[in-house]
Amino acid sequence: MASLNWISPRSRSPFLRGISHIPYILGDDDEYIDGMNLWLQERCSGRIQLSKGIVNNIATYQRSRNTIRAIGYNLTYFAGWLYCAECHPDHGVIHWTDVARWHVEDLYREHMVQGFWTQEYWATANKFSLNFPTTIRTRLREVEACYEWLATESLVEWPKATPPLAHRQEALRNSIAALTNALPGSMQIEPGEPKYKRRQDPGDWSPLTPDQLKALVKYIDKPVGELTLRLYLWTGMRLDELIENTLVPGSLHLRSAKLRALAEPTFPQVAYQLRYDVRDNRMIGVLPDEKAAFESGEKMLPLRILGKGDKIRTVHVPGDLMRDIWRYYVLKRPKVSTEHNSAMFINKRGKKLAAWSVSYAISEAKKKILAVLGEDIPITPHVLRHTFACLSLEAVLSGRAREEGHDSSHLTQDQIERYGGEAVVVIQELLGHAMAKDTARYLKQLSKGKAGLRYLEFFSAAMKETLGNDASF
Repeated sequence: MASLNWISPRSRSPFLRGISHIPYILGDDDEYIDGMNLWLQERCSGRIQLSKGIVNNIATYQRSRNTIRAIGYNLTYFAGWLYCAECHPDHGVIHWTDVARWHVEDLYREHMVQGFWTQEYWATANKFSLNFPTTIRTRLREVEACYEWLATESLVEWPKATPPLAHRQEALRNSIAALTNALPGSMQIEPGEPKYKRRQDPGDWSPLTPDQLKALVKYIDKPVGELTLRLYLWTGMRLDELIENTLVPGSLHLRSAKLRALAEPTFPQVAYQLRYDVRDNRMIGVLPDEKAAFESGEKMLPLRILGKGDKIRTVHVPGDLMRDIWRYYVLKRPKVSTEHNSAMFINKRGKKLAAWSVSYAISEAKKKILAVLGEDIPITPHVLRHTFACLSLEAVLSGRAREEGHDSSHLTQDQIERYGGEAVVVIQELLGHAMAKDTARYLKQLSKGKAGLRYLEFFSAAMKETLGNDASF
């Protein structure tokens, strides 16, 4: 199998020490994979930018350590797949110069989608598909961009001739059979217990009740804990998004190196003055200013944020919440150094609020509620985002039911899905979900909760009528 390696930063050679941050890939028998390593040198040195799968040669800029590791492992996983003969038994081990596009798009992609090319499968025989938008697509783009670039350098032939569909389908069937038979006999009989835990589906959590929310607001630390909690509930932002998109208008700010390297939006390379302007991409993440909060007649103020996957979306902050935030800024926010002056929320040490600080404040509030009220609330920061989605959907269901003259507490499943389906697209945008099915999970849960209980009452009444009141057990 292939492995990702780094040169020791304590090497005696000054040249080697200078490239110790750039990894290199070794295959079986410590074979140095020339083409992929040449690509890694160019990519990790910042001389190549990959934007939406398109390779652009650009001026050198510094990449973060995490980005370099991600690039290296994306190619290492593919190199390991090339050395695994069971993945393509009709071809055996594939040399890096012999790779064809259909190897990547048909075989490699399908093995990840079906869950064969995962640690989980080889450890326990459980086939868990990798996440397509965040994992599979990223790996495929890196591999294909690498080979497109190698072709421009005349190091490989790309793309090669594609065999007929029947041949590709037969190769896939043979590979799946070989991967299944590659496991020990004991593992083929019955899949083992999952070893690698996937992130828990937020749909498995129940939203907080109004009483639980009131208790949480009452016992969380003030003012920063309460303000971030309310902002979380009103916007549905992820925790990291809330931390990074609460900038103070009027302050000087230097974007992080990672954000300055984005192709779109383009942020200035130097510190610049922030202002509230939803039309200017340089001002993404800047909170509404005092004038907008106190003088605008708008009940909901738009805030453009940069979210997961560097996607831009708009959330809305209530005017009264923004006024409370500005009262905190003027009256209670501690004085801070220039380095942290552009962050609205500051911790007790005078530094920018971190994500763990919000998680800790919520955890401490949970402990207080348990001690005072005796109720253990199943709360994490992400549950607040889940609560935002469910409350938004419930509000839409109630509002649409009133418009059509129905009782919102006695909606049929068809009505719930019809009314809620209209809101899923809007809430998907607010939450920043890449796929509508992720948002539809909330509607499915509400449907089971609202309609399910009503139908259970029908079932109970029918059972009593059938069995009679004298039935004993």
